[in-house]
Amino acid sequence: MTSMLYVFGNPEPLRSSFSQELRRHAQRSEASILLLSDHLKDETFSTPSMQAAVEEADSIVIHAPVYWYGAPALVKAWMDQILTPGWAFPSHESKLLGKSIAMSLTVGAAVDTYQPGKSNRHTLETYFLPYQQAFEYCGMNWKGLAASQVPSAAPVEQAAKLHFNKTIELF
Repeated sequence: MTSMLYVFGNPEPLRSSFSQELRRHAQRSEASILLLSDHLKDETFSTPSMQAAVEEADSIVIHAPVYWYGAPALVKAWMDQILTPGWAFPSHESKLLGKSIAMSLTVGAAVDTYQPGKSNRHTLETYFLPYQQAFEYCGMNWKGLAASQVPSAAPVEQAAKLHFNKTIELF
């Protein structure tokens, strides 16, 4: 069995019942959990401990709400601080080489509005190409993204379970 690290990039995870329920599903699956908001001190992460957590996992999921067509600044700061030269790249020397990665996203609009001709004009995959490129540059296997609208018509427990399963299916 492969080990999975679930990185939660919601800056205010306690305000999101969906995020809390999703975290319960990840814990039940025996994934390691990393709440970025708990590890940011004075706008800085402990790079060695963050890198160690990532190195221990075979697969990584980054979960975040979509803010203005991208991940929250917390996710970008984490990437900027841990994807360091000599550790994350060049890809042939990367400690991330061969690891699988996917993104788990929540959006406020219906997911089907993220396509040409609809209100959000482009696919979520298009908006998240820079993340895909960064991870592939580090030698990782991009598995794609899973997205769900939050809030949804379904009860939060059911919506989170469906989203969790959709994310796991990427691997």
